[in-house]
Amino acid sequence: MGDGMESISEYINMGGHGGYIWPAYGATLLVMVALLVTSIRGLKADENTLKLLQADNGGRRRRPAPSAEETDKSDQEDAS
Repeated sequence: MGDGMESISEYINMGGHGGYIWPAYGATLLVMVALLVTSIRGLKADENTLKLLQADNGGRRRRPAPSAEETDKSDQEDAS
């Protein structure tokens, strides 16, 4: 049983470099988790914004109806 614990200890020590390697792994993991959390929060915020925008205008972009002046101009251009 002592041999198993020695190999685990040797693995963790990583030939004397474990003091540098494990904190680097920890920092990388911390950054990756923070990036994941930030991305998920941003996605939820964007989804909420999209829902609000769709509720405001029925989910479609609509052109404003042409005014009477614009209709008259296009009729005159078509007649030319």
